[in-house]
Amino acid sequence: MNKLPLLGMLLVAGAALAQGTAGPEWVQAERARIAAERAAVEARHAREEVACRARFAVNDCVRESTARRRVALSELRKQELAVNAAERQQRAEERRRALADKAATPREGRSLEGEAPPAAAPAPAPPQPSPVHLPREPVAKPPGLTGSEREQAHQRKLDEAAERKQKVLERNARRTKPAASPLPIPD
Repeated sequence: MNKLPLLGMLLVAGAALAQGTAGPEWVQAERARIAAERAAVEARHAREEVACRARFAVNDCVRESTARRRVALSELRKQELAVNAAERQQRAEERRRALADKAATPREGRSLEGEAPPAAAPAPAPPQPSPVHLPREPVAKPPGLTGSEREQAHQRKLDEAAERKQKVLERNARRTKPAASPLPIPD
């Protein structure tokens, strides 16, 4: 399918957004055009499929028709996604303007002499880069133990483990219960 309509539509959408004139009428018209083209593609596919049934090599003909339909519908889907993106961008811009207007207008009830005027809205922060692409910072060691203190703590843990092991061995030695008999040897 020709990519010229998609390019033209994107240029019109960009120009309309730049001028602030892209209204719901434009979006509705584009969606109606896409729906009409989609219906035409489906009707053409149905006609081609009927024509294919009259041929001898039905499967190849239907496969080719389905491939043409898939390509045409994918182009229409790209156009539809571009329209949706343009509409979202327009709504976001309108929302930003409304918030800026709201922040710029003085509020009623704040006219008391002792109060400071409301602060201007902070400038929008620049978009943060995705955390996936940020380099990792080295993890700092927690403050506290020094090298010798860590060695002492490690030695203390080793001593405690040796004591536990010794107690287990003594307890097993005092056991009066005889050891279990071995399992029988399989025949």
